[in-house]
Amino acid sequence: MSLMCDWITCVIECPHEPIPSGAMLDIDSDGNVTRTITKRRSVRSSWESSIQVKTNNVITRDDGSCIGTQLYLDGNFAKFLQGHNVFGALDIPLLVAAGVQQALNLCDIPIYPFQLQRILQGDFKVKRVDLTASYNCGTSQDVDHWIQSCSVMAKSRSGKPEMTRGTLYFQKHSRRWSVKFYNKGREIYRNKIPLELLNSPIPSFADGKLRAELVLRGKELQKIAEKQLSKADVLGSDLTPNFCQHLYKSYLERIDMSDVHRIPESAALSLPNSLRGTYELWLHGFDMQQNLARNTFYRHRRQLKELLGCDISLAPPRAAKNNVVPLLRVIEAKPVEVPANLLPYMYTRGDFNVAI
Repeated sequence: MSLMCDWITCVIECPHEPIPSGAMLDIDSDGNVTRTITKRRSVRSSWESSIQVKTNNVITRDDGSCIGTQLYLDGNFAKFLQGHNVFGALDIPLLVAAGVQQALNLCDIPIYPFQLQRILQGDFKVKRVDLTASYNCGTSQDVDHWIQSCSVMAKSRSGKPEMTRGTLYFQKHSRRWSVKFYNKGREIYRNKIPLELLNSPIPSFADGKLRAELVLRGKELQKIAEKQLSKADVLGSDLTPNFCQHLYKSYLERIDMSDVHRIPESAALSLPNSLRGTYELWLHGFDMQQNLARNTFYRHRRQLKELLGCDISLAPPRAAKNNVVPLLRVIEAKPVEVPANLLPYMYTRGDFNVAI
């Protein structure tokens, strides 16, 4: 399945030796320490990819020793475990359990099999999760055309998207959720994947792939937990592959994208006169929301969307570049499957051993 989990932020109830990571002190004007903030520690895997870890809630025992009761982890678990995020697993408990195991081993902190088994069952709170899938546009140039066209033709409920260094963001500054599109083939060279993977079939697979990434942050996950799961927090066990597919699809559907394909002349000629006039004016760049009565505008918009697949509330196709990939057709297409020859480059449950 093309959909994968990319970035994860999670909190795990897990007694452990405190991770040495330093702290920041908040000192008042009298020199008294009013607050101590534990810093995150960056842990780098053998793939030269890192995640952030820290200990929360340190308790001092009667004998003077300390123990942490809560683990905090934040980072790209796919890259940390397999060296790339071109494709990967949608098994969030597995990614977290394997990430905890490797991170604590690198910190020389023991972690016990029964603790890893609990994590593997999804017994942790998720504070952020990125779900991402790839779509085949043919060539890298077609991906760039798609993104450029989408920047003109599409909008979310909060308005038009924002383009930053080749990545198109919807709700970029939202503290709840956002969606971004980018050229995955170009991105792996820009972020410099490990040399041994650069010489693998992975780069050729990534070429011509459009990456669509959904980011769900803490406040939105809390809303999902309350409204869809009837609980206070989203747990790792809640994020099953089917539920992740549901979330991904529902949030991408919040982006309104007009089809960029050229509508056949015969289809336009067959429109009723009232709709044909509205359609022709829209094609020539007129803002139909300003030129039609409110009820007429929404009625014509609905009818033209049903008959031709265009949306007169957005910029007309002539505003976009020629020969671009159809927006709606790409997003609704079957996700790209990972070829069998690339499966050895994906971290799976067969790679995980709780006893290590």
